[in-house]
Amino acid sequence: MIAVGQVTYNRVKSQQFPNTICEVVYQGPVTESWKTKRNVDLPKDKREYYPIRNKCQFSWYCDGTPDDIRNAKVFSEIYVLAAEIEKGFIPDITDGATHYHADYVSPRWANELKRTVKIDTHIFYK
Repeated sequence: MIAVGQVTYNRVKSQQFPNTICEVVYQGPVTESWKTKRNVDLPKDKREYYPIRNKCQFSWYCDGTPDDIRNAKVFSEIYVLAAEIEKGFIPDITDGATHYHADYVSPRWANELKRTVKIDTHIFYK
């Protein structure tokens, strides 16, 4: 969790990515909801868009799994952890990584970046 949080925040600090945590997480292609798409007169600011499944920057954002909070205690711990990462209280264990993937996949982009560290089953790059 720490490493993924640090990758997210490293992107915020990078000029190559959006400059807020939400914009970084939500970055990726979207498709308009069929509910708003069928209404041609609906203003642009009233239209709804959703991430295209398995096509966004972070698979955990657009994997199709609901993001409902099922365990308030764990959510609270993660929230505190994220704040500590953002404030720089936790040293960057990824060495500045802006990308990562599981070790059982081989994405094309991995050859274009410098590998920084492997943590458990994930490989990190910058």
